[in-house]
Amino acid sequence: MQPTINEKKIFVLRIHASYAFSTVADICEQILNKPIPAKDPLYHPLMVAIYTTYGRPFTKSWGFGKLPNDFIPDEFKVLHSELITQRDKLYAHVDKDMDHIDYGPANELRVTVSSDSRCQLWTQPFQPSHQQVKDIFRLVSQLHQKMKYWTDEFVEKYMHEMEVSPGDYLVNTESETELLQKRDTGQANRERIHVNHVASLYGTPKAPHP
Repeated sequence: MQPTINEKKIFVLRIHASYAFSTVADICEQILNKPIPAKDPLYHPLMVAIYTTYGRPFTKSWGFGKLPNDFIPDEFKVLHSELITQRDKLYAHVDKDMDHIDYGPANELRVTVSSDSRCQLWTQPFQPSHQQVKDIFRLVSQLHQKMKYWTDEFVEKYMHEMEVSPGDYLVNTESETELLQKRDTGQANRERIHVNHVASLYGTPKAPHP
């Protein structure tokens, strides 16, 4: 039995989503466990990474589509909506119409005029609290488990006991009859050497697609 093209595209999308959610969970754990306070210079860049990475599976990717919002647990629907809105208007883009309940016009340029008429120009970085980071961690942990359940189901149904020769392949999301597409050996070897080199420089990384 062969999966349909749509099943294969959803499978690949869910693998990428699983990696995105586990990456966000790792960042949240670093912030909470070290801990990294909001005043730390790394805090804002880590927030950018959390919001932009979380939004990837829900932003349409050519050839794969995007995850629907309807599988978000009810208790996290408001948080999910905030994450996507803030990702789109604060972190991935700078939209003029973005208002925040505490900060007001979030992306407008601030000007402070001193008593001697000197001007200071500044922007207001949006900094979620550690409690919000805890909530994000709970959300992405659940979503990661959902992705794992669905991708494991696909692997069990279609990829165990495949009759193919040993080698490197891509999931073929264009063919109605073939699940895997053989990779160019030289290209696959160059990729493997590069990954091994990165691992030797930075330690043993997690598998890129859990």
